[in-house]
Parts: sequence; C-alpha cells; structure tokens
Amino acid sequence: MFADGRKMQTDISRMLRGQTIINSGVTPIVLARNTYQVPPQPGDKVYKVISNLNNNSGWTCECPDHTHRGVECKHIHAVKFWLALKDALTVQQKEAEQRD
Repeated sequence: MFADGRKMQTDISRMLRGQTIINSGVTPIVLARNTYQVPPQPGDKVYKVISNLNNNSGWTCECPDHTHRGVECKHIHAVKFWLALKDALTVQQKEAEQRD
C-alpha cells in the first residue's frame, strides 16, 4: 500500500512539474507530426517527446526519467498540457467567432 501511495504522489509530482514548464511560458517546438521538442529548463537538456497514440504504444521521451523508469515524465506532461491548452483556446476562439 505504501508503494502505491508513493507512486501516485510521484506521478502527481511529474504532472505538476510538466504544468509548471508550460506555466513558465515554455512552448514545445513541433518537429514533425506527433513529435515535439521541449526546450530546456535550468539544469536540464533538450528532450524529444513523441506521441505514439496512433499505434497504442503511448508517449515516449528521450529523458532518463522515461527511458529508465518507463513513466510519463515532466516533458511528456508538459506537451500534454500544452496540447490541451492549445485545443481549449482553439475552441474558445471558434465560439467567439460564431458569436460575432
């Protein structure tokens, strides 16, 4: 039970760090369809994040956290938050245009 609670806390921590990356004004760079580059954070390197959702293999990142632990790292969460925010803003813009 303790391990499960700690894992959940770690997953939430990674999600929050990903959201913090986007909240700090960082914008992932689109390299190709479903391939993104997350600009470096202080003390961090540039990592490539790939969405493999079309073939059901999920997300991948080149960072050690993902490659060694097999978890969704802060870079993956940053791209997911950025995509969700971009989609939400697109919907809001379309709704605003329809009202005008």
